Amino acid sequence: MLETLKRELARYRQRSFLDALMAGCAVVATADGSVSLSERSRIDRIFESMHELDIFDPHEAVDRFNDFAESIALDAERGRREALAEIDDQADDPARALLLLRACVAVSLADGAVNEAERQALADIGDALALPPASLEEAIASLAQGRREVRS
Repeated sequence: MLETLKRELARYRQRSFLDALMAGCAVVATADGSVSLSERSRIDRIFESMHELDIFDPHEAVDRFNDFAESIALDAERGRREALAEIDDQADDPARALLLLRACVAVSLADGAVNEAERQALADIGDALALPPASLEEAIASLAQGRREVRS
């Protein structure tokens, strides 16, 4: 019974991060008008790699992503505003904020490069997280470099 309570407490503590992560992924993935298979695959891999989120069923994360993506598709301005409000909640923890931004950059790189619409979405996410603009450029450079090293 204690393990069940511990797990529920952990889910409660991590819920806002899961929601912010899926909101950020949706903002980036929908920035160019459609969500590609490579972006969805990258989101799945990001979710699976974060041990803090092991307490959630992967379908729960996918459902949250789909909720945000559908909201953006129905009304882009309102949907993005709602997603950015979820992201904003992570601004008080700089380490989590940077992790969230890096995850969103990874989604934008899933189909090869960061296009202009994705770059603007990432800048909006960085602003919501109260991160300096240099954080975005550093994240793009380091993750893009990692992609080149993996291909070599």
